[in-house]
Amino acid sequence: MNNPENEIWPYIIFLPAEPENLKKFLTEVLGSPISIDILEKINEGTVCQKDIIRRLSYSNKTILAHLKNLVELNVIKEDFQIEGGRRIICYKPTSIGRWILLMFERKFSTNDLGEMLKELFSVHLNNALELCLKSGLDFSRLATIFSRSMGEGLIKLSESSSLEIPSVLVFGSVALDTFSLLEEKGESGGSRLLYVLYEFSGGSGGNVAVALSRLGVNTSFIGKLGGDMAGWQLLSDFIKEGVDVSSVIIDRDKRTSRSFIVASETGKKRTYIYATKDTALSISNPDEISWNLMRDPEIFYIGETFLEISELIAGYGKNLGKTIVYRPTIHYLIQGLEKLEGILRNTNVFIINETGWQSLKERGIESKSEILERGPDILIITRGTKGCDTYTKDFSFHVDAYDVKTVDEIGAGDAFAAGLITALLKEKEFEELKDCVLFASASAALATRKLGPRSSLPSFEEVMDLIKKEPKDVQEIEL
Repeated sequence: MNNPENEIWPYIIFLPAEPENLKKFLTEVLGSPISIDILEKINEGTVCQKDIIRRLSYSNKTILAHLKNLVELNVIKEDFQIEGGRRIICYKPTSIGRWILLMFERKFSTNDLGEMLKELFSVHLNNALELCLKSGLDFSRLATIFSRSMGEGLIKLSESSSLEIPSVLVFGSVALDTFSLLEEKGESGGSRLLYVLYEFSGGSGGNVAVALSRLGVNTSFIGKLGGDMAGWQLLSDFIKEGVDVSSVIIDRDKRTSRSFIVASETGKKRTYIYATKDTALSISNPDEISWNLMRDPEIFYIGETFLEISELIAGYGKNLGKTIVYRPTIHYLIQGLEKLEGILRNTNVFIINETGWQSLKERGIESKSEILERGPDILIITRGTKGCDTYTKDFSFHVDAYDVKTVDEIGAGDAFAAGLITALLKEKEFEELKDCVLFASASAALATRKLGPRSSLPSFEEVMDLIKKEPKDVQEIEL
């Protein structure tokens, strides 16, 4: 097996995890325990031949023969040092040798381990690509296989590490957002320059889940992602934010949803959403829901999920005595309130924005009481910088928006929903509904401080500080 480092090392050996079994296994592979003893004497640096011989009890001839064999196997390589004008033969591990040393030592620093993992991955990837090219295989499939494996692997890791019972289940979608600025100049119909390009993890449901986690709420996100690079990137961000993703579905044959936000130099924005039959939008089948998971959480948040599935979730949750918070997309609101009656009868809190309310009015809804009569205990209409209105059958009130330096309003509605849910969970701190809405409003305001839907999602302490700094009165309004 005389392979120079730049040739294919095409095989992956699945090794035993226990150190003693690993040593036995590699002894058989390398042909002698002496090779293992030599390797254990070589650290990450360069070790001179004379020092290796001095440290081992075998004969010089035996040690030299095994050193030669390890060089031929590409586990170590020869190097030289100058001492007293003489050239001294030394050895240092190759990338493969360093990996074997890592398996034995298990004491490397985080930085060293990171560098070794990058090198190992690069070696395997380059060799796999070369093998594909030499064999006439479609090497582009490797990227697809890698993305699928990353997504599925992250979910498995989440399943094994998820110890705390979530307080909230978030049903919705997630997307990779691309933001760019559009050059104003240019002829109509001609080419226009897009500049200042950013990518963010987004999707309304995903934003709500992350916002809840930052507010200190144990949260599980339930949705669907594609088997592509965007999918595992979004999963990775969830895990970094402490969101449980053990119930996320990876649809291996679909692409993850993407949105493209184009802003002009004058501040106008237009959003384009990539969503086709080949896009993994949200869970679409009752079999994809972990129904047993739904017994312990206190609140279900239902966002941009297919209507039929939303009705099942709301009905099931209401029967279990859960609080159901429903925030539909504009695509369902423009179809009229009758389309939503199945879910509204099982909804406790119904949240829409000003645009959604105008759409319902255009379709014959004349008063907020018509919505409350269909089932919700609470109706909240968010109005951006104009604050929000809250309606119940017994009383209604308005809350002004909090004053912050706004950079980007995208994600403010998601932060509002997360803030309201957080306050509803903390009954001791927020005894009245108006206190919950004030907390939600402050959360929404703070979420607009930076570019991107998640860049400035606040902590619980930040929200409380703003509420104390800027006290707000509620104003009674008519239903």
